Amino acid sequence: MRKIINIEDRYQEITFRYLYKQDQKYDKVMFFFHGFNGNRYAIDIEWIERILEKGYLLVILDAENHGDRMSDEYKRLDNSNRQKLIIETEINTANDAKKIYAYLLEKDVINNDMLLAVMGVSMGGAIALYLTTIFKKIQILVSLIGSPSFVEFYKYKQKVYKFENNQEYKKRLDKYAKIDPLLNYHLFSGRKILLTGGSRDKIVPMIYAEELSKKIEAIFIVYDLEHEVSKEMMEDVYKFI
Repeated sequence: MRKIINIEDRYQEITFRYLYKQDQKYDKVMFFFHGFNGNRYAIDIEWIERILEKGYLLVILDAENHGDRMSDEYKRLDNSNRQKLIIETEINTANDAKKIYAYLLEKDVINNDMLLAVMGVSMGGAIALYLTTIFKKIQILVSLIGSPSFVEFYKYKQKVYKFENNQEYKKRLDKYAKIDPLLNYHLFSGRKILLTGGSRDKIVPMIYAEELSKKIEAIFIVYDLEHEVSKEMMEDVYKFI
């Protein structure tokens, strides 16, 4: 079995790593996005091995205010106030991924001819979804238990975590309405897409992914799960990518 090479790097305060198999040519690139409160190490080694076996170079970022990028201010926030910022985290991390892609091109780690795939879990799935709407280069998208909705999902978060329905909240909703992936579903056109959801998931209800699947060409698979990723789900992902 070929050794896995893990390179730690930083660009404009964005901490990330990329992995590939020693002496194996890779002709595809995958960006993987972790979930809320995770970091760039929050991925199972089996996932890494099987993704690399498919010929991908794998890039994993710390999301904004996660992992080594967590600010002192963010550390002081309770969970409710962190949830209040979750869509901002998704938007900013997606833009960070574009910067890292350009940086890796500049370093000749990757090239423009390589197929580009994105995959994420939960919050990471939402990052992958939004990134696909702002980055035409992406050809394959996998969202595992993620929400393509900004507006309705943020309303759901407000009810669950009971943060204030104030002017700041309304201003954010107005901002999100303009860039909401679900509302701008036409931007997913021409991609190979897999969406998954848990039928008993109350953290990220599957209704948002289900709604998107009705508007675009995509595979949508529902599992009898809560907010989790199962072995069966990952087997379906490996076949898809």
